[in-house]
Amino acid sequence: MWTVKGIKRWDGMEGVGTECSLYRDGKKVARVLDDGNGGEVHFTWADRSSTGSTVEINILITRDHKEVPWTYKGTPEEKLLVEHANAITEDFHGKTLRKDAGWVVCDLCDAVEREKRLKGKTGFIVLENGDEHEYAMNHPYTPEIKAELEAKYGDKLVRILNTKFVDDDEVERLRKKRELSYLKRQCKTKTLYRLEGDAPGRYWIVKTPYSQKLADKIRVKYPDLVEIINETLAA
Repeated sequence: MWTVKGIKRWDGMEGVGTECSLYRDGKKVARVLDDGNGGEVHFTWADRSSTGSTVEINILITRDHKEVPWTYKGTPEEKLLVEHANAITEDFHGKTLRKDAGWVVCDLCDAVEREKRLKGKTGFIVLENGDEHEYAMNHPYTPEIKAELEAKYGDKLVRILNTKFVDDDEVERLRKKRELSYLKRQCKTKTLYRLEGDAPGRYWIVKTPYSQKLADKIRVKYPDLVEIINETLAA
């Protein structure tokens, strides 16, 4: 529902400063500023001036180690984000913390930068000696890579970072796109074919350009022929 654009970041006195524009369903709803000096995250809500109206925002805050309800006035767009953030909890050294709007926006900025950093790679976090460590493989994220990491690390695999911004359907689409591109390149100078029982993505290769005469020979030699890739791509 929410996305961020125009991200600017710098080193503050207490952490990383961040400035960005916040969008909901493609519409700009706020300009966000975290100066990185330990203060609150500041929101300039677009609908504050356009609507001139306020609504009640109901959240839970921690006071004296107990959660108590708190209500205050804000804009309709602010209400949507703040109440959404307040419903998200995170464990911190055995204590439950509720996120706030600034936390959510910073998470969105982190996801955008992580996506750029992991382009063409697979990022993942592993639990080692009680601490979480981030690693990256120089291979695009695929279901096969996911299975490999799960088999290798088991319960120590905390999460695969790519799944924060790429779903499995998109991964499969990208895998097929890469496979098709590979096959087209190979078929320019070679002849590829599949037989019954071949695993998905596995092909037999003849290092000779495709010709009808060669295709006829393959059909005679292999009665269990499933397809000649060159012909499938040309169809």
